Amino acid sequence: MNMKLLLSLTLILMGALLKAAPSTETKIRVTEDFNMGWKFLLGDSPERREINYDDSQWRTLNLPHDWSIEGDYTPDFPAGKNNGFFPEGLGWYRKTFTVAKEDLNKQFVIQFDGVFMNSEVWINGCYLGRRPYGYSTFRYDLTDKLKFGGENVIAVRVDNSNPGADRWYHGSGIYRNVHLIKTNYVHFRHNGGIYITTPIAEKHTATIKANYEIMGTFFDKNEIKLFKKNRWLREENKWKNAPRKHDCIIRTIIYDHKGKEVARTENNHVIENYETNYKATQTVTFNNPNLWSDKTPYLYTVKSEIEYNGKLLDDAVTEIGIRKIDFVPGAGLFVNGVETKLKGVCLHHEAGSLGAAVPRKVWIYRLSKLKEMGCNALRTSHNPFEPAFYEVCDSMGFYVMDEAFDEWTTGWNVNWTENPTGKAMNGYNHLYNEWWRTDLADMIKRDRNHPSVIIWGVGNEIPDYRHYKHAGETIAPMLALCKELDPTRPSCVGDNNCKLTDKNGVTEQLPIMGFNYIERDFGSKDMYRPMHEKYPEKLCFGSEVNKELCYHIAMRDNPYVIGGFIWTGIDYLGETKELGRRGWNSSLLDLTLNKKYEGALYEACWTEEPRIFITSCDVSASGPMEYTTYGQAGERVVLSKERLFSWNKREGEKTFATVYNNCDEIELKLNGKHPIKYPFSLLYFHCTFAFAILHELLTYFHYDTRTI
Repeated sequence: MNMKLLLSLTLILMGALLKAAPSTETKIRVTEDFNMGWKFLLGDSPERREINYDDSQWRTLNLPHDWSIEGDYTPDFPAGKNNGFFPEGLGWYRKTFTVAKEDLNKQFVIQFDGVFMNSEVWINGCYLGRRPYGYSTFRYDLTDKLKFGGENVIAVRVDNSNPGADRWYHGSGIYRNVHLIKTNYVHFRHNGGIYITTPIAEKHTATIKANYEIMGTFFDKNEIKLFKKNRWLREENKWKNAPRKHDCIIRTIIYDHKGKEVARTENNHVIENYETNYKATQTVTFNNPNLWSDKTPYLYTVKSEIEYNGKLLDDAVTEIGIRKIDFVPGAGLFVNGVETKLKGVCLHHEAGSLGAAVPRKVWIYRLSKLKEMGCNALRTSHNPFEPAFYEVCDSMGFYVMDEAFDEWTTGWNVNWTENPTGKAMNGYNHLYNEWWRTDLADMIKRDRNHPSVIIWGVGNEIPDYRHYKHAGETIAPMLALCKELDPTRPSCVGDNNCKLTDKNGVTEQLPIMGFNYIERDFGSKDMYRPMHEKYPEKLCFGSEVNKELCYHIAMRDNPYVIGGFIWTGIDYLGETKELGRRGWNSSLLDLTLNKKYEGALYEACWTEEPRIFITSCDVSASGPMEYTTYGQAGERVVLSKERLFSWNKREGEKTFATVYNNCDEIELKLNGKHPIKYPFSLLYFHCTFAFAILHELLTYFHYDTRTI
């Protein structure tokens, strides 16, 4: 790794691990890490929800927790190869905690970043609710059910006993972080109450627009109970103390990455006693901003405050990046005025032997390996990831396609690439009608402040595409909801059959076209051209592509193709093809983050500094070894699917060598013979093996960035 990149990654790691500067910390709003000291037991019993239930013999653990990854590898589990032959099942979590008596007039909300799946929650024996989708972040208000000054018990039932919720490993349990949030009754709403955009993001000036939704409850706990009772249960009798109006100050302060204030604004607002959704907008302008991009991931902190009668009622902080994203039809994607290509990979949400409970430091390490290779974009396949993932992407400089669903209203009956019984036996199609709006809205409102997120994905390889009228009608309200909640970003689907979606009303509604393996429809050489010619007003990209070089060529040579996401960046658990293998192993990096030859190929394509890699295969090996792609000059290239891990072969045997590079010219010396010069291209050749076969490898670094 070169020193410049090493220094950059070091600064990123420091920024991601250190706390915010003291001036940007909240003093009124308290978000407590609620991960410690939980009890856990597999199995089911309704008594486990009760406050006096004896859980002393249960296992004590800290969250996040994935019980599937702890289980034995067993081929008889119902989920089988989809879940990597790991167990699923049903389990309970309980936690006993206290709330101070002096917090009687505070509001307490518990937030689950993700529970897989079908979770139900009780506090002190009182039912709070159910959330079936295992990838959603959700919260419950505990306030009315708490014992202030005494012990409280929260119980969570997690039912992942129906096999086949996904086609990949998903994990089981409270596998993401849990937070306990304490605020005053007057506060910014927890999900979507702070929405920040950057309508002006120029070199010399920036304007930040803060959109606020405020819960304006000025009563104390007992007054709230009386007000609710009289207002909602007996509308004919007005409460004797009618809602009064309060003059408040709403304030927005901008801090740089060192905690130094760079700008602020404040103004007065009149909020009624029980205004449940007061809306306000503020703009802040300042000069000479540091603009955010994949190469300069500079973050500012926005502190939002509500003040009444000289007292601070709420303070919330939001990290943002100031950037201008333009999707220009026919011309491409521009970030801060600079044409940018998405050199991306798809990822699943787990991390190998850690399962689905992935610490932030692990995300930092995994993404740093991709960053070293020149990757600048990630697709959350095929569901929302945990909040910490997007924070890491913000700080490291990745563009994110944030995806919601793998199914809509129907599952697969027959699909040539998947199980004939369906995409998944118990996939999202069973939840869609009841939950799609809630799940999609929660994802958008949670993630729309992240500068890394640039595209919303509402579906991947959706079975509904087969239903001509139905598909267009189904996607319309989803696209409308995306635009309503965030008009600054386009939305799309991962389209694996563009000839169908072109007929059924899906494609014509999309702001931007994402295609999965479009070469299946139109061939490798001009695969994007037919859809571009029909819809010249829409940009397109490979929402999911193979590792063949033709995708890079299409992105490089066509401005209307803004990039692609390779399937996949890192090997993952589940979706295995056979017993004895726990996951998918056709990625750029393996589960231990070692680079594969495909990773070397795309590092040569993606990076701006000279790269050269050499690998070999056994030409005498049996079985399917080759696939066809196209080289840098459009020539037909046959590459091997199998690569050797060493050059230790018997004297005189033939070997097939491939050199991946991005240099203008390379020079090889074979067994000390006169050098052979090759122009910039994929270099592939047969040679007879001899010990020390590559006596010397010289590289001339006459690099031309226009060829990348």
